[in-house]
Amino acid sequence: MFIFDWCNVHNPLRNQGTTVILSQAYAHTTRVRKVAASATADRIVSASDEILNFWDYKNDSDEFEVYNSLSLVDIAVSRLRFADNGNLVIMQYSGAIKIINSESGEELGHLPADTLYINFEIFDESNIVATTARRGIRFFTVQNGKITQPWAPYENRGQIRSDISCMDMLKKDGMVHYVMGHQDGTVSYWIASAKNISNLKNVFYREYQIHPVTRVCILDVPEAFEEKNNQVRIVMHIETTACCHFVDLSQETKKTLIQPEGMSRSVSLDKSRRYVFVGTSDGYVFFYYLKNGALVQRREPELADSNPLLDLSFGKNVLIGQGMQNLEPITILSPLE
Repeated sequence: MFIFDWCNVHNPLRNQGTTVILSQAYAHTTRVRKVAASATADRIVSASDEILNFWDYKNDSDEFEVYNSLSLVDIAVSRLRFADNGNLVIMQYSGAIKIINSESGEELGHLPADTLYINFEIFDESNIVATTARRGIRFFTVQNGKITQPWAPYENRGQIRSDISCMDMLKKDGMVHYVMGHQDGTVSYWIASAKNISNLKNVFYREYQIHPVTRVCILDVPEAFEEKNNQVRIVMHIETTACCHFVDLSQETKKTLIQPEGMSRSVSLDKSRRYVFVGTSDGYVFFYYLKNGALVQRREPELADSNPLLDLSFGKNVLIGQGMQNLEPITILSPLE
């Protein structure tokens, strides 16, 4: 079973949107627009136009219940992520990024508000990488409820040629590998030392198509990076064409279409990065896995909902996503079985 939806953030310097802890838990009365699951705790968060709900997921019974609700005032959530072993929720809306305690619902503050944030991602539930309106990148760490900024920002001096629409990051053998999708349709590959993840070096750009890249997911990177060994395998989702592609970045032009063609609305990976889930326009989930350098369909597609699956997120014990009209999260049990 599945859960579906994602979120947006707002700029506290312009529109003072607020969240208010409610006296009790409330069900969503309008459709869920964003959701996220924790990879390390059985927790889920969902945002509608009016309420941010926190859920406990019961794996044994496939049940979830709301344990906390926050009222969203003048906030249109664009992205939600868990961090710090499920203890924090990171919420983006209107150019700002807010940090919330997922247990109490208490607001812990914002990322520094001296810039307009365009996007962000969480890696290993401990690193926040956020892109800014000037195509810069900021790096934060989360530990025990505290957020620090141990690395200098990456200031773009022309190396980032187009706005970053999405990114993924993978640490391996003391090296950090970044893949970024861009608004002009290109995909770029970058590396940095794990000791200083903000000291980015661009390896190359690839142009596989011309539409904005909606999501990139890294499946595999070289055991030992060399300029001549850049066999980075990714999945790339393009919302404009509703297509997903399997790509080996060492090949400059070749991309492999992942079925179903023209119906792919979302994509997610499991924690091992071996299993790929694709949500479709007719509510199905397709299951793939990486085998011998190729992406292979693992089992027959499963009907998760009657609505399009607009996003997917892999949690500790469940795959979740966003339906188009659902008033609560959707779940898929044991997607790896």
